[in-house]
Amino acid sequence: MLESIGFMFFSTLETFSWYLLSMSLFRYKPYEHTWSALVVILLMNLQSFVLRNELSMSNYAPLISMLIFIFFYAAVVRIPLIGSLIVTLAGFAGFGLIQTGLVFILFGSVETAQSTLSNGYALQTATAILVFLAARVPYRLGYGIPLEFEKLKFKFEEIITSILMIVFLCAVSAMLYYNKIWLNIFLFAVTLGYLLYFSAKKDRSLMND
Repeated sequence: MLESIGFMFFSTLETFSWYLLSMSLFRYKPYEHTWSALVVILLMNLQSFVLRNELSMSNYAPLISMLIFIFFYAAVVRIPLIGSLIVTLAGFAGFGLIQTGLVFILFGSVETAQSTLSNGYALQTATAILVFLAARVPYRLGYGIPLEFEKLKFKFEEIITSILMIVFLCAVSAMLYYNKIWLNIFLFAVTLGYLLYFSAKKDRSLMND
Protein backbone atom coordinates (compact mmCIF):
# COMPACT_ATOMS: atom_id res chain seq x y z
CA MET A 1 0.00 0.00 0.00
CA LEU A 2 2.71 2.49 1.03
CA GLU A 3 4.75 1.58 -2.03
CA SER A 4 1.84 2.29 -4.37
CA ILE A 5 1.15 5.66 -2.66
CA GLY A 6 4.85 6.53 -2.88
CA PHE A 7 4.95 5.59 -6.56
CA MET A 8 1.94 7.78 -7.37
CA PHE A 9 3.10 10.76 -5.31
CA PHE A 10 6.69 10.93 -6.54
CA SER A 11 5.79 10.01 -10.12
CA THR A 12 3.23 12.84 -10.14
CA LEU A 13 5.86 15.31 -8.89
CA GLU A 14 8.24 14.14 -11.58
CA THR A 15 5.72 14.14 -14.44
CA PHE A 16 4.26 17.52 -13.49
CA SER A 17 7.76 19.03 -13.61
CA TRP A 18 8.14 17.56 -17.12
CA TYR A 19 4.87 19.26 -18.08
CA LEU A 20 6.05 22.59 -16.64
CA LEU A 21 9.35 22.39 -18.51
CA SER A 22 7.68 21.51 -21.82
CA MET A 23 5.24 24.41 -21.57
CA SER A 24 7.74 26.97 -20.25
CA LEU A 25 10.35 26.22 -22.91
CA PHE A 26 7.97 27.53 -25.57
CA ARG A 27 6.50 30.40 -23.50
CA TYR A 28 3.10 28.75 -22.93
CA LYS A 29 1.34 29.42 -19.62
CA PRO A 30 1.35 26.07 -17.78
CA TYR A 31 -0.76 27.18 -14.82
CA GLU A 32 -3.74 27.94 -17.08
CA HIS A 33 -4.10 24.18 -17.58
CA THR A 34 -2.87 22.89 -14.19
CA TRP A 35 -5.98 20.95 -13.15
CA SER A 36 -6.50 19.37 -16.56
CA ALA A 37 -2.82 18.40 -16.62
CA LEU A 38 -2.99 16.88 -13.12
CA VAL A 39 -6.01 14.74 -14.03
CA VAL A 40 -4.21 13.37 -17.09
CA ILE A 41 -0.94 12.89 -15.17
CA LEU A 42 -2.68 10.95 -12.38
CA LEU A 43 -4.42 8.68 -14.90
CA MET A 44 -1.14 8.26 -16.79
CA ASN A 45 0.76 7.33 -13.63
CA LEU A 46 -1.93 4.82 -12.65
CA GLN A 47 -1.39 3.17 -16.02
CA SER A 48 2.40 3.18 -15.50
CA PHE A 49 1.94 1.62 -12.04
CA VAL A 50 -0.02 -1.27 -13.55
CA LEU A 51 2.35 -1.66 -16.50
CA ARG A 52 5.59 -1.64 -14.48
CA ASN A 53 4.94 -5.20 -13.25
CA GLU A 54 4.25 -6.44 -16.79
CA LEU A 55 7.66 -7.17 -18.31
CA SER A 56 6.24 -7.46 -21.81
CA MET A 57 4.67 -3.98 -21.60
CA SER A 58 6.84 -1.99 -19.16
CA ASN A 59 9.19 -0.75 -21.88
CA TYR A 60 6.25 0.85 -23.68
CA ALA A 61 5.26 3.05 -20.70
CA PRO A 62 7.48 6.08 -21.61
CA LEU A 63 6.31 5.99 -25.25
CA ILE A 64 2.67 5.77 -24.19
CA SER A 65 3.17 8.69 -21.78
CA MET A 66 4.69 10.82 -24.54
CA LEU A 67 1.80 10.07 -26.90
CA ILE A 68 -0.74 10.98 -24.19
CA PHE A 69 1.08 14.28 -23.62
CA ILE A 70 1.07 15.00 -27.37
CA PHE A 71 -2.69 14.49 -27.44
CA PHE A 72 -3.08 16.57 -24.26
CA TYR A 73 -1.27 19.54 -25.82
CA ALA A 74 -3.26 19.16 -29.04
CA ALA A 75 -6.69 18.70 -27.41
CA VAL A 76 -6.50 20.87 -24.29
CA VAL A 77 -3.77 23.49 -24.85
CA ARG A 78 -4.68 23.62 -28.57
CA ILE A 79 -1.13 23.44 -29.89
CA PRO A 80 -1.06 22.05 -33.47
CA LEU A 81 -0.04 18.38 -33.71
CA ILE A 82 3.48 18.99 -35.00
CA GLY A 83 3.97 21.64 -32.32
CA SER A 84 2.63 19.23 -29.67
CA LEU A 85 5.19 16.66 -30.79
CA ILE A 86 8.03 19.21 -30.59
CA VAL A 87 6.91 20.53 -27.19
CA THR A 88 6.64 17.00 -25.75
CA LEU A 89 9.99 15.79 -27.10
CA ALA A 90 11.86 18.96 -26.09
CA GLY A 91 10.52 18.74 -22.54
CA PHE A 92 11.31 15.03 -22.36
CA ALA A 93 14.87 15.61 -23.62
CA GLY A 94 15.50 18.36 -21.06
CA PHE A 95 13.97 16.28 -18.28
CA GLY A 96 16.05 13.25 -19.30
CA LEU A 97 19.31 15.22 -19.36
CA ILE A 98 18.70 16.63 -15.89
CA GLN A 99 17.74 13.25 -14.42
CA THR A 100 20.68 11.46 -16.05
CA GLY A 101 23.07 14.06 -14.61
CA LEU A 102 21.55 13.64 -11.15
CA VAL A 103 21.85 9.85 -11.32
CA PHE A 104 25.62 10.05 -11.71
CA ILE A 105 26.13 13.02 -9.38
CA LEU A 106 24.08 11.59 -6.51
CA PHE A 107 24.50 7.83 -6.94
CA GLY A 108 27.30 7.17 -9.40
CA SER A 109 25.35 4.61 -11.42
CA VAL A 110 21.85 3.68 -12.55
CA GLU A 111 22.03 0.42 -10.59
CA THR A 112 22.65 2.26 -7.30
CA ALA A 113 19.87 4.75 -8.00
CA GLN A 114 17.45 1.86 -8.54
CA SER A 115 18.73 -0.32 -5.70
CA THR A 116 16.28 0.91 -3.04
CA LEU A 117 12.93 2.69 -2.94
CA SER A 118 14.42 5.56 -0.92
CA ASN A 119 17.08 6.13 -3.58
CA GLY A 120 14.41 6.16 -6.26
CA TYR A 121 12.24 8.62 -4.35
CA ALA A 122 15.25 10.86 -3.64
CA LEU A 123 16.13 10.89 -7.34
CA GLN A 124 12.54 11.69 -8.36
CA THR A 125 12.32 14.53 -5.80
CA ALA A 126 15.67 16.04 -6.81
CA THR A 127 14.72 15.76 -10.48
CA ALA A 128 11.36 17.44 -9.91
CA ILE A 129 12.97 20.33 -8.02
CA LEU A 130 15.71 20.96 -10.59
CA VAL A 131 13.35 20.60 -13.56
CA PHE A 132 10.90 23.00 -11.88
CA LEU A 133 13.69 25.57 -11.46
CA ALA A 134 14.88 25.01 -15.04
CA ALA A 135 11.31 25.67 -16.20
CA ARG A 136 10.33 28.63 -14.03
CA VAL A 137 13.48 30.75 -13.66
CA PRO A 138 14.13 31.32 -17.40
CA TYR A 139 10.38 31.77 -17.97
CA ARG A 140 10.14 34.47 -15.29
CA LEU A 141 13.18 36.22 -16.80
CA GLY A 142 11.47 36.29 -20.19
CA TYR A 143 13.47 33.53 -21.87
CA GLY A 144 11.97 30.82 -24.03
CA ILE A 145 11.30 29.82 -27.65
CA PRO A 146 8.04 31.44 -28.80
CA LEU A 147 7.65 29.45 -32.01
CA GLU A 148 4.57 30.05 -34.17
CA PHE A 149 3.25 26.50 -34.38
CA GLU A 150 0.00 27.74 -35.96
CA LYS A 151 1.86 27.91 -39.27
CA LEU A 152 2.35 24.13 -39.05
CA LYS A 153 -1.32 23.37 -38.52
CA PHE A 154 -2.99 20.84 -40.84
CA LYS A 155 -6.34 21.41 -42.47
CA PHE A 156 -9.09 19.66 -40.44
CA GLU A 157 -6.55 19.08 -37.69
CA GLU A 158 -9.16 18.79 -34.91
CA ILE A 159 -10.81 15.90 -36.76
CA ILE A 160 -7.41 14.29 -37.48
CA THR A 161 -6.45 14.57 -33.79
CA SER A 162 -9.69 12.93 -32.66
CA ILE A 163 -9.24 10.08 -35.16
CA LEU A 164 -5.62 9.55 -34.07
CA MET A 165 -6.69 9.39 -30.42
CA ILE A 166 -9.31 6.75 -31.22
CA VAL A 167 -6.79 4.75 -33.29
CA PHE A 168 -4.25 5.03 -30.45
CA LEU A 169 -6.85 3.81 -27.93
CA CYS A 170 -7.77 0.84 -30.12
CA ALA A 171 -4.12 -0.11 -30.75
CA VAL A 172 -3.08 0.10 -27.10
CA SER A 173 -6.27 -1.64 -25.94
CA ALA A 174 -5.55 -4.50 -28.33
CA MET A 175 -2.04 -4.88 -26.84
CA LEU A 176 -3.42 -4.76 -23.30
CA TYR A 177 -6.19 -7.22 -24.17
CA TYR A 178 -3.60 -9.62 -25.59
CA ASN A 179 -1.62 -9.33 -22.33
CA LYS A 180 -4.82 -9.51 -20.22
CA ILE A 181 -4.25 -6.17 -18.49
CA TRP A 182 -7.93 -5.28 -18.13
CA LEU A 183 -7.60 -2.35 -15.72
CA ASN A 184 -5.37 -0.41 -18.08
CA ILE A 185 -7.87 -0.73 -20.93
CA PHE A 186 -10.36 1.08 -18.69
CA LEU A 187 -7.77 3.71 -17.65
CA PHE A 188 -6.77 4.41 -21.25
CA ALA A 189 -10.41 4.74 -22.25
CA VAL A 190 -11.02 7.23 -19.42
CA THR A 191 -7.86 9.23 -20.25
CA LEU A 192 -8.55 9.55 -23.97
CA GLY A 193 -12.28 10.04 -23.34
CA TYR A 194 -11.34 12.98 -21.10
CA LEU A 195 -9.13 14.46 -23.84
CA LEU A 196 -11.79 13.93 -26.52
CA TYR A 197 -14.33 15.65 -24.28
CA PHE A 198 -12.01 18.65 -23.89
CA SER A 199 -11.33 18.73 -27.61
CA ALA A 200 -15.05 18.76 -28.44
CA LYS A 201 -15.73 21.37 -25.74
CA LYS A 202 -13.02 23.68 -27.12
CA ASP A 203 -14.34 23.20 -30.67
CA ARG A 204 -17.85 24.20 -29.57
CA SER A 205 -16.58 27.28 -27.73
CA LEU A 206 -14.60 28.37 -30.81
CA MET A 207 -17.66 27.91 -33.03
CA ASN A 208 -19.78 29.98 -30.64
CA ASP A 209 -17.16 32.75 -30.66
